[in-house]
Amino acid sequence: MTDDTIELLDQIKTYRTLSEGGAWPTDARKLTIAELADLGREKLYSYGFGNWDEHLILLPEWVFPYMVDGETFTAIDGEQAIKGKDHIDLDTRFGCIAYGFVI
Repeated sequence: MTDDTIELLDQIKTYRTLSEGGAWPTDARKLTIAELADLGREKLYSYGFGNWDEHLILLPEWVFPYMVDGETFTAIDGEQAIKGKDHIDLDTRFGCIAYGFVI
């Protein structure tokens, strides 16, 4: 599954670059936190994921729209929010939003 996740991240990144941020096809597979966590910290960092502390990995702004609804994200202040249900502020600092996941 790790190779599939890497391939999907590459496709998303390429698509966004070529289409100037155009909409990803609505029938495209989306990512889960578990799939991303399986990649490990170093691979995630190579895609622009941020390191908040020894546990929390922050999502790049460009990845968030391609995450599955229903995933629970953790903010830098420890607050949790569910994508598609709760408000998640997409304000970006250094390419990442203030939400991510713990690995």
